Amino acid sequence: MATALAKRGHDVRALTDEPALEGLDDEDVLRLAVEQDRILVTYDVKDFPPLLRAWAEAGRGHAGCVVVHGLDHREFGRLLRGLDCLFTARPAQEEWRNLAVFLSRAGTG
Repeated sequence: MATALAKRGHDVRALTDEPALEGLDDEDVLRLAVEQDRILVTYDVKDFPPLLRAWAEAGRGHAGCVVVHGLDHREFGRLLRGLDCLFTARPAQEEWRNLAVFLSRAGTG
């Protein structure tokens, strides 16, 4: 996915491509995204929404988050089109500050 998004002009980094980052807990992943001013894309619909809520309640910001729900890795084309659409609709990083979006078969919400 990261390679395909990069070919479309998006600056991406995939944790799955970096063995040194394997095993980071969710909060550390979110912290790393904040430090690098990156929008986080995750399939972890169970843990990330509560984590984002806790950060908001604590006054902590993030660079944006897309939570993929109801799509799996085999739906590569649909996922790629959805992410590309989201990033094209909000091309400026500032538009993503503290924004959490769900990406699903039905669209975004």
